[in-house]
Amino acid sequence: MNWTRLGSSDFLKAIRPFVGLFVVLALFAIDSDLRPIFFKGGNFKTILTQTVIVAIGAMGMTLVIVSGGIDLSAGSVIALCSVVTAKLIEQGHGFFAVLIFSVYTGMIIGFINGHIITAFRLMPFIVTLGMMGIARGISKWLANNQTVNPDEPLELINRLMDNSESPLTFFPIPESVWFALSLGVMMTIVLRSTVFGRYVFAIGSNEDTARLCGIRVNANKIAIYSLAGAFFGLAGVMQFSRLTQGDPSVAIGLELQIIAAVVIGGASLSGGAGSIPGSAIGAFMMACLANGSSIKDWPNYTQEIIIGLVIVFAVGMDKIEPILRRLPRRPTWEDIIIQSPRAFAILLLMTFFLPLFNLSSSTFVTMMEQEINFSAYELTFSVGKKLLGSFLIANIVLIAVIHSRVGYVIFSLSGLLWITCFSYTIKPESDDLIEREYGWYLAIICCLAMLITGLIKKTK
Repeated sequence: MNWTRLGSSDFLKAIRPFVGLFVVLALFAIDSDLRPIFFKGGNFKTILTQTVIVAIGAMGMTLVIVSGGIDLSAGSVIALCSVVTAKLIEQGHGFFAVLIFSVYTGMIIGFINGHIITAFRLMPFIVTLGMMGIARGISKWLANNQTVNPDEPLELINRLMDNSESPLTFFPIPESVWFALSLGVMMTIVLRSTVFGRYVFAIGSNEDTARLCGIRVNANKIAIYSLAGAFFGLAGVMQFSRLTQGDPSVAIGLELQIIAAVVIGGASLSGGAGSIPGSAIGAFMMACLANGSSIKDWPNYTQEIIIGLVIVFAVGMDKIEPILRRLPRRPTWEDIIIQSPRAFAILLLMTFFLPLFNLSSSTFVTMMEQEINFSAYELTFSVGKKLLGSFLIANIVLIAVIHSRVGYVIFSLSGLLWITCFSYTIKPESDDLIEREYGWYLAIICCLAMLITGLIKKTK
């Protein structure tokens, strides 16, 4: 195995969505009240159904962002296409006619965006920001500023997002999920294995160089925005299927969720990087966050804060990765072998502190003669656990990233396992309060040991 590739920017971008999804699922798995509800097959079917609209929109947005652009009109186009779908059903059109015309509506808007951007050399941000208001206004005009409810529903459209069949089991999965998966596979092949996909990456990496290489940049940009608009139109059909009505006020702010899913999936807002599977995983991760927050009955503003933090963190990764490239060389097996004895020695040294801190905590409680407000005491240690956990993670980052040594990653993980083991297996004969307390004294020692070890290590 080539260990030197573990810290490369390509590897970090590839694993970013998987790590994010794992962290989200692990956090929900820790909660004993949430775990039996969240990890049921029926709930995962609901999450997949909720992911479809954002995932389909993210496929189109991935093309735009990889090419170095942005499209802020996605949410308004989805609302417009949902109204168009409702109007077409109201007029008695069939399934294929509704699907084609709705997708075509989104494609026309994308074509207009791309043509204005290339013909007048305007910033995509400004053009699509203006189109966001135009598309929203047109949707309200078509719907007379109210929801459109067809008298005779089109069953084939309504069934796309219907997961009411066997709601407690994972199967059968709604047709929209299979449709989104098929589109994801197809677009992955297009981006990775076709000339058009290579052109998309080339334009996003360096537009001037792509033009000098003979690539028709303007024509490809128009095609990219048109194709993205078609995906937004399809997402609008799914939006109608979900609500069974055309609502011109729906999908407000949805473009931010779509962009967040793409960025979480490893795409760079500077262009030239991104993948369809990563964007799909980003959309699924955000759906998991929303679903878990709803189960926990957290207020909407809490969900918005969490999603906002995820967006900021994901975008910030683009700024961190160039710094990682300038860090010292990656470790060799000789480095790991040299550092392992020191890590083992520090872990061994920490085990000798266990009786000392156990004794000190027992003495402390005895001296206070049990005259302690236990609720306040437990609250203090509850906050302390969070601070120590953050401190522990910070030290892992310090050792693993800044010093770039696999040996310190092994040491950090060993320390975490060590703390977990001793926190749950050692049962002192003293009070329950000490049993809850002493494990975090050991965490302090472990954190300090990792910090000292990381700071005194000489980088090459």
